[in-house]
Amino acid sequence: MTAFVALSLINAGSRDSVIIDKGIAFLKRTQREDGSWPIDIDLSTWVTTLSVKALGERRNKVLSETQQKRILNHLLSVQNKTVHPFNGTSPGGWGWTNYSGSVPDCDDTPGAILALLELAPHHTITEEMLVGGEWLLQLQNNDGGYPTFSRGWGKLPFDQSCADLTGHCVLALAKLLDIYKSKLNSKQKQQYTTAINKAVDYLKKHQKENGSWLPLWFGNQHTKNHENPVYGTARVLTYFQKAKLLLKDEPVLVPEIEKMIAKGTNFLLKVQNENGSWGGDFGIEGSIEETALAIAALNEIKSETEIEKGLAWLEDYYKKNGLKKAPIGLYFASLWYDEKLYPLTAYLEAIKGYIDKN
Repeated sequence: MTAFVALSLINAGSRDSVIIDKGIAFLKRTQREDGSWPIDIDLSTWVTTLSVKALGERRNKVLSETQQKRILNHLLSVQNKTVHPFNGTSPGGWGWTNYSGSVPDCDDTPGAILALLELAPHHTITEEMLVGGEWLLQLQNNDGGYPTFSRGWGKLPFDQSCADLTGHCVLALAKLLDIYKSKLNSKQKQQYTTAINKAVDYLKKHQKENGSWLPLWFGNQHTKNHENPVYGTARVLTYFQKAKLLLKDEPVLVPEIEKMIAKGTNFLLKVQNENGSWGGDFGIEGSIEETALAIAALNEIKSETEIEKGLAWLEDYYKKNGLKKAPIGLYFASLWYDEKLYPLTAYLEAIKGYIDKN
């Protein structure tokens, strides 16, 4: 973005502006040793919450009490406290980093909520959690889905409702409702319930005939249209499987979720590669990220043949290649990126889920 803005201003006749000098200095400063540039210089909020969620209850064996406290305090400190100047959203959301270019969004916010509920006694963070929940309620689109940054815009690809973010928000809202029900008045409880129902209905309408869902910010360079139904389906399934346990008192909603889970599970089983891996779709070369997230989503099913094949592939691939990252991140100018922690957090999520179920 800095390069695009600098080029535009230079071509508009503003080469002598101090803004250009500062932008070029930033580009020089952030160039990697190998000559490349990262797509973003920092995704710390996002990868921190992924790490906390991947560890789950096992974090106490990996992280000291001091380390967990530092993570907790950091995540609380980067919650947006004002009306955001970029998209005008109310206080309460989280963006992907603590740097000023970050914008509160509907993936980092549920991610931060779920991670904080893992790290802190729930009564100690009530205010922050309910403000975050209110932020999510306000961002829901009329179609029931969740956009990334701004409610109701929808004219640009990156601000349309999408399945993976909507599933993430369903889980976060269900968790908040389950934990803080006694802190909510009847109107607030109804707002949560209505938002969850609308989001589930959105996901029902946008599940493909083959059982898959498409993600927004992730893709695969080798699939048709660069889409990644394996990633999207794996994420929604994981969120749904956890959310349905929290929504057990919803006799109409849970059966609908279970039907979608069954269709999504069938899709993942059908597109597994012969060698046990998953790529972005059927017949696409496997990656650690896609394989591990598919396993994490399938850990709830009774048959373990496919899961064990996937785990065997992961182990063999890891021995040969280490935690090799794949370019599954997608920006809408067809800019692809990888993230070194994605293979690790996905692998941990898959292994932890398998161990917990066995």
